[in-house]
Amino acid sequence: MAFTSQESGEYSCSSRRNGRGKIEIKRIENTTSRQVTFCKRRNGLLKKAYELSVLCDAEVSLIVFSSRGRLYEYANNSFYRQQTQFYFQHVILSSSHLLKLPK
Repeated sequence: MAFTSQESGEYSCSSRRNGRGKIEIKRIENTTSRQVTFCKRRNGLLKKAYELSVLCDAEVSLIVFSSRGRLYEYANNSFYRQQTQFYFQHVILSSSHLLKLPK
């Protein structure tokens, strides 16, 4: 981002963009591309959960299910990991017929 000086002594930001462009959020039709995107975004989400727990001293627990029904979880301490496993085993599995989770 470049700043330019004006005659009045103020600085204004030029409209040069260095970031990534926005993408349209919709289902990815290509199975391979969808799986690659899921893996990358899942890893990014897990990293963000870890960073949040460290930077803010927060208790964080995260559960992610893939389209194939695989479970991915993160908890920043053993208590929350046990709580997540309990929740998964007793609440989600007992009501999986209501949630229609893939098996």
